[in-house]
Amino acid sequence: LAQAKEQEQLRDGVEQKLDEISKRCDDLQSNRYIAAQELVIATEDVACLRSLLEQIPMVQIESITQRQAKEQLAKRADTVKNQIRNLLIPLEKDVRKEQELMRDLHEMLSTLTAIGDDVIAIDPNVEPSEKLENIGELAENLRQLKGKAEKLEEKLRIAEGLVKRAPVTDDLSARVTQLQNALADKSQLLTMRIKLQAIAPEISLITESIQNRVNEIEQSPVQTVAEQNATLSELEAKKRQLVSLVENIPPGDEGNEMRERSNWQLSQLNDLLARLAAAVGEKLAALAAFNATKDEVEAQIASLPIVADDQIATATVHGLDNRLQDL
Repeated sequence: LAQAKEQEQLRDGVEQKLDEISKRCDDLQSNRYIAAQELVIATEDVACLRSLLEQIPMVQIESITQRQAKEQLAKRADTVKNQIRNLLIPLEKDVRKEQELMRDLHEMLSTLTAIGDDVIAIDPNVEPSEKLENIGELAENLRQLKGKAEKLEEKLRIAEGLVKRAPVTDDLSARVTQLQNALADKSQLLTMRIKLQAIAPEISLITESIQNRVNEIEQSPVQTVAEQNATLSELEAKKRQLVSLVENIPPGDEGNEMRERSNWQLSQLNDLLARLAAAVGEKLAALAAFNATKDEVEAQIASLPIVADDQIATATVHGLDNRLQDL
C-alpha cells in the first residue's frame, strides 16, 4: 500500500512538472513571440527553453513501475519536448543569425573606423611616393569592403523572424564611398606633390640660368647685331622652356606660390627680350638707313658723265669750276 501511494505521488509529481513546463513554454510562444523580440531577450529565452528541456523528469518517469502509466507519461514528456523544441530550434537559429549579423556589423564598423584613421593619417608632405603605395593598398581594401558592406546591408534588410533586427544608424555603403572619395582626394594631393617635387628642380635650374644670363648681359652688354640676335634666340628658348614648365605646375597652395614666382621671372624675361629686340631693331634700322644712303650715293656717282683725260688736260680752271658747279 505504501509503495502504491508512493507511485501515485510520483505520477502526480511528474504530471504536475510536465504541466508546469508545458505552460511556461506555451506562455513564451503564445504571449511573447507573437512578435519578434530583442536579441537580449531572445538569448535569455533560449537559455530558459534549454533549461526546461533539462527539467523534464525522465528519471522519475523511468521510476514508475506501472507500465501503462509509465508509457502515458513518457509519451506526454515527448510531446512537451517537441513543444519546447518547436520554439527553441527556430529561436536558436534566429539568435545565431542575428548574433552573426551583429558581429559582422561591428567588424565592419571597426574596419571602417580603422581605415578612416589611416586615411586621415596620410600626410602628402611626408614621403609622398611611399604614401601613394599605401593608398593603393587602402583603395583595394575599400573596394573589397564595398562588396561586403552591400551584402551585409542586404542581410540586414531581410524580414525579421523571431528576433528583432537591431537598428543600424550607419549607411555602410555610403561610409565606404565617403572613405573612397577622401582617399581619392589624398591620392590627388600626393600625385600633385610628387609632380611638384619633380618639376621644382627643373624650374629652379632654368630660372637660375636665366638670371645668370641676365646678370651677364647687364654687366657686359652685347654690342653687335649678331651677338644680340644670338642672345635673343637663347633667351627665347629658355623662355619657352620656362613657360612649358609653368604650364605643368600642379594646382594647390605650394604650386600657386611656385607659379607666381615663375611668372614674375617670365615678366622680367619678357621685359629683357623686349629691350633686346628693340635694340636689335634700332641697329637694323640704322644699318638699313646707312645702306640706303650708300646705295643712293653710289647711284649718283655712277650717273656722272665720263670726261676723257685729254679733255681734262685741255680744260681751263674756270671751265672745271663751272663743271663742278653743275654737279
